[in-house]
Amino acid sequence: MELLSDRIVGTFTFETDAILLNRSTFDDSFYLNLNNSVVLNISNTGFPNAAITTTTFYTLNNVMPVRNNSLFNTNTNNTDPVNALNAAVVLIKVNETIQNVTLSYAKLNTTLTQDPQCVFWNFTLFDNRGAWDSDGCEFVSDINDTVTCRCDHLTSFSILMSTGIPEELKTILDLITYVGVGISMACLVICLIIEGYVWKAITKNSTAFMRHVSIINTALSLLIADICFIIGAFIANNPAKPGTRKSYDVLVEPCSTATFFMHFFYLALFFWMLVSGLLLFYRTVMVFSHMSKSVMLAIGFLLGYGCPLIIAVVTVAATAPGNGYIRRKRGLLA
Repeated sequence: MELLSDRIVGTFTFETDAILLNRSTFDDSFYLNLNNSVVLNISNTGFPNAAITTTTFYTLNNVMPVRNNSLFNTNTNNTDPVNALNAAVVLIKVNETIQNVTLSYAKLNTTLTQDPQCVFWNFTLFDNRGAWDSDGCEFVSDINDTVTCRCDHLTSFSILMSTGIPEELKTILDLITYVGVGISMACLVICLIIEGYVWKAITKNSTAFMRHVSIINTALSLLIADICFIIGAFIANNPAKPGTRKSYDVLVEPCSTATFFMHFFYLALFFWMLVSGLLLFYRTVMVFSHMSKSVMLAIGFLLGYGCPLIIAVVTVAATAPGNGYIRRKRGLLA
């Protein structure tokens, strides 16, 4: 179809149930509503009497494979299991070089609520088999089931959207998550109470002492991480209103804090499990060796909290300057 559009001459419109072909000319700017499915806007081109051919495919979304440039490095021809084409596919050919084109798509499936991706068909990907590519295209807005994209080149365009969880199921899954985390927190509190009640009776030697120190810190780390998870989820589900920059700035600090401590204490959980494993290895291999409680505690806390702290701080230092640690995404904190 791209090769065919290069050979079309004249000015006309041809339409069937599956395709809309339009051939026009324009001076400097161009606006076209393609049967309310796609709106094309080209402005300030500076080209007099430029010829433009648009071909809108209403059903091609059911035919073209949903694979994108993120799958290219995997060397696979499999389709993307997450995303789906959610708009008509429009082919645009102009006999001049266009640097700025705006397209507004009407969604085919309005139940998909995930963020759209503005894409074009790149024939060079997957060993010239082709795939959807987002280079040179940017998302502008998603208002009233109409997605607006801006691109710096012309070819075959459409939008990809996640076929993710429906809104009604998302509420149920959120409820299951909160109930599960709540049960986990209650069990961890009970564990810590029992450990405190029987502490003197079960820590009569250094090995038992260190083993139960590891158990307590493992449970405590998971408990605090769960609390941070609940706080972070509450902040994310109660975002600032779009356009209220002040409200967003107020929420960034608590969200960043909750995310940092959740990261830190989940890491601490695994490192305290490592301490328990090393203690078991030490007592199994070095049966007659003796290590004082103070040395064991120093090694345990260095591994259990020192290593997670280094990893968490390095993560923040590497991602925060580029706004990658906490991001604003359509009014949400992520």
